[in-house]
Amino acid sequence: MSLSTKEISSSCFCHCCSDTYQEGVLVEGWKKELRHHFIIDKASGAEFVRKYAPSSAASPPPGDIKKTLAKFERWKPQKGHEADSYPDLLTALGSLVSLFPADKRPDFMDCHKIKQYFPFTAFAKNHHSTFPDIAISFPGKKLDSDSSPDWFGFSGIMVAKAEGNDDPFKKKGLMHCRTLVQLAVNARNLMHAHGLTCTFVLGIYGTVLRICRFDHSGAIICQPLRLNNVEDLKVIRQFFWNFVHPTEEGPFVGWDPTMRRLSPEDEKWLQDRLRIAKVHVDTNKFPLSEARSLQIFDGEDESGREPQTLIAFKILDVNGRLFSRATTVWHAIRDTRRLVNGRLIDTPVSPDDLRVRVIKEAWRQIVRRPEKEFYDRLGSAIAPNERKGLPNLLCGGDLGEREVRLWESALYGAPAPISLNGGHHKSRLSAPTTQRSVATPPPSLSATSSSLKRPVHRPMQQTFVWRRGKGANYWHRERSHMRFVVAEVGRPVTQFRNTKELVMAFRDAIIGHRTAMTRGGVLHRDISVGNILIVDDPAMQDQGCGFIHDFDYSSMSRNVPHGDISSLSAEAVDDLLVADDTEGLLKERTGTFLFMAIDLLGRNTRPVIHAIRHDLESFYWALLWVVIRHIDCRATSIDGLTRQETCAHVFKQDDGSIARMAKSDWMMNDAQGLEILHNPPFTFLMTKFSELVKEKSLTYDNVLSLFDAALAAGPWPEVDDDGPLEYIPPDMRTVNDFSSSETQSERHRRRRRKRAARAAKGKTRETTVEHGPDDSDDSDDDDEYDDPWESDAEIQPGRSQGENDAGSLNLDIGKAVSALRTAPLFNVEDLRDAAEVSMMLHGDDSDMEDVDIDPATLRSLRGMHLAPAPWEAGSSDVAECRAGQSHSGQGQPRSSHTGPGADDAGHCRRGQPS
Repeated sequence: MSLSTKEISSSCFCHCCSDTYQEGVLVEGWKKELRHHFIIDKASGAEFVRKYAPSSAASPPPGDIKKTLAKFERWKPQKGHEADSYPDLLTALGSLVSLFPADKRPDFMDCHKIKQYFPFTAFAKNHHSTFPDIAISFPGKKLDSDSSPDWFGFSGIMVAKAEGNDDPFKKKGLMHCRTLVQLAVNARNLMHAHGLTCTFVLGIYGTVLRICRFDHSGAIICQPLRLNNVEDLKVIRQFFWNFVHPTEEGPFVGWDPTMRRLSPEDEKWLQDRLRIAKVHVDTNKFPLSEARSLQIFDGEDESGREPQTLIAFKILDVNGRLFSRATTVWHAIRDTRRLVNGRLIDTPVSPDDLRVRVIKEAWRQIVRRPEKEFYDRLGSAIAPNERKGLPNLLCGGDLGEREVRLWESALYGAPAPISLNGGHHKSRLSAPTTQRSVATPPPSLSATSSSLKRPVHRPMQQTFVWRRGKGANYWHRERSHMRFVVAEVGRPVTQFRNTKELVMAFRDAIIGHRTAMTRGGVLHRDISVGNILIVDDPAMQDQGCGFIHDFDYSSMSRNVPHGDISSLSAEAVDDLLVADDTEGLLKERTGTFLFMAIDLLGRNTRPVIHAIRHDLESFYWALLWVVIRHIDCRATSIDGLTRQETCAHVFKQDDGSIARMAKSDWMMNDAQGLEILHNPPFTFLMTKFSELVKEKSLTYDNVLSLFDAALAAGPWPEVDDDGPLEYIPPDMRTVNDFSSSETQSERHRRRRRKRAARAAKGKTRETTVEHGPDDSDDSDDDDEYDDPWESDAEIQPGRSQGENDAGSLNLDIGKAVSALRTAPLFNVEDLRDAAEVSMMLHGDDSDMEDVDIDPATLRSLRGMHLAPAPWEAGSSDVAECRAGQSHSGQGQPRSSHTGPGADDAGHCRRGQPS
């Protein structure tokens, strides 16, 4: 993640202009992202709706469901011509909700001819467009196709296919991958457009309907519901009723109550405030319709203060992947208005209120330590005047943890105690709780606790589908919503004003890295182009020209270090930095793939400890990346190659072993011959820096002395003629748009393209690990896969040693590698997860985002039994817990921590759904 970096969508994988290659890789890429992220719920449709679409209103008004059934019987689509039958389907859907109150009644619209772009205008060019089949309006709103509505006017999407055989969930595995991609793309765009905690996409396959609930950890799908069955139609009607009657504040289920869209009055206030603050925003690129008001929570529950409100008006970065951290970064300004007698009144402002801040939102895996803890350590251990090269966290935290604490307090009178079993994950929460009561529980708990017939609410800001759908052992796949505010506003290092500023920014970032490590005991572990920023305000550069940020993957010592620890050995650093691991289970190797140190790539006979020198080496690779792509330079041994070709020569986006060989080859043959034209001090810096990398002599003193010497040397080029060269990567978008409806000839062409694409990829295997969408055998064992990935040198959780290395699998990837070498070279501008591209091109089914959790650790964690969270218990469980009883009714109070109905921490055990 970077605060200003151009993002390339996970849907953009192709590296040539061929329709055949692009569509094949596009679908294959989405397939890799979707694999192992779907759960088919075993419960009935009615139970699915009760669990995953909780409602504040018990049931819809009664109506003649048989009349609606007759309308659905007119829905008789023909394969390839589904759109011709959409009017009948829309009529039936309208009849289903016709008795809803006017202010709650959703509208349905045929939008299969209305092209929809990625929700954020600034990033739309990096993502493929799509044509949703049927759009669902906001409650009480009408959709007009003549006005070309977009994602911001949709509450949900329906995908309609002609036949029951089109149902992609009939068999285990990824059948009909194209259909799954349509569901996922719609879900991704809805979640980004509204900042949702979850979203629903409905699939209609002939007379079968599936309700699919998506969040950023995965998707859970209901059992098939029949459009020609009265009881199933009642369930579908109940879903729509629940959907528009959420338990929390908001128009529909999945809406984040801590976020709201801007009204026309808000937009006018924002424009006035930005004018006063002398902040210019290009509203063509950053429309105010995309802005949003966000609440920032930071200890308000204890202090009684109201949360701060900021208006996020300019999106700087967005992670386009669906099942991911989904990081979004915004420029924001404080909303100083206060509600007085029902009216918003603007209060006097201070200079601090007019400063632009940076808001970061992300859905972290709960297995990880919250990023805010690293910022808190830096803030407490390092004085403000010593924080050169480091960002300043102003406020914010983990919304998921906050919500879970609120619920535990409301259910039990205090947050549940921390379970001490399992060194890595101490409790459901990923940070210690405080023993306190919360006076006001979330509104939906108050609404449901009076009646055990209503559903027990589940958290919105922390996912729960894996624990609920697969069992407690899958807790590590859940995610929690973070939101915090950082003071510094930075520019990407690829937007340097001159090369001296670039070098100064890197030097100051290294100083910040040293300070974080030696004073705070925090090792960053993810140095990349996107995680180094230039201070945007020239007036502030005297205090530091650059800084590092994004501590998502950092390690931290148990205590603040004393004395100088910068020269510790790797083993000593490992002893000092325990991350979240109190049992010494982790030997983590992490980082953005392109910039990882050579020793961390490829296979190793024993675990490699991520040490300080590996981060210092990553600074070299990040700086080299910027030099090759944006500065006029040459290297003797690769003379004649373009900048794109040179970058592809050094930074391989293949597996770790290939990337390691490419970097080693650069160090041995090319690094010493690199010349930055008309810039002797920069050439000196890169030459000497490469020598330190080659000799493994990377220490803070050695590296910083080298930077200081280069900056003191001269002359540097003139400031006005020393900016970055434009780097234009190949067009990464697919040339084909997604649409459900296709003619028979189009299907035949698509199948031919798919076969050609699969042939180009060399998709032949002696031992089948994963099947394509057209394969007959779709066996796929979730137990043999885990979301966190380290590298292909490690085994997958649940497998025996050696079962997952390329040699034992006999993977025939020679044709694929040859095809890639003969295809046009490609690079992705400032790619955050470059290894993901390799995964999608070469068939590695690992999740490249989560690269630092050791599979052996996960195997040990999978066997842990965790007590059910409050939302995982049935109604009777909650009632008995509130009375201090275990689920078994043995009469043992929770505080005793004993009894057959309680675990060692005194939690009620999982009960059956009520």
